[in-house]
Amino acid sequence: MSPPQIVQKLWNYCNVLRDDGMSYGDYVEQLTYLLFLKMADERSKPPYNLPSLIPPKYGWQSLLKKTEMSFLIITAISLKIWDRKKGFFN
Repeated sequence: MSPPQIVQKLWNYCNVLRDDGMSYGDYVEQLTYLLFLKMADERSKPPYNLPSLIPPKYGWQSLLKKTEMSFLIITAISLKIWDRKKGFFN
C-alpha cells in the first residue's frame, strides 16, 4: 500500500468515526492508539525483532481477532497498562 493510499484509508476511518458522532479529538486519539499498536507489532518482527512492551493479549494481533465491543474494551485496558509503565511515553 502506498503512502497516499494509507492516508486516504485513515481519512476514511476518520469520516466513519465522525459520522458516528465522535468528536475530532476523540477519533484522533483512537486512531493514534491503533497506529501505535500497529507500529509496536511491526517493530517486534524482522528486521527489528525488538521485544514488545505490550502484553500479547492487548497487542495488535489480538485486536485483529476481536469483535467491535471487545475491541473497544481491549483498547481501554491497553491504555491503562501503558499509562502505568514508567517512562513509557518519555
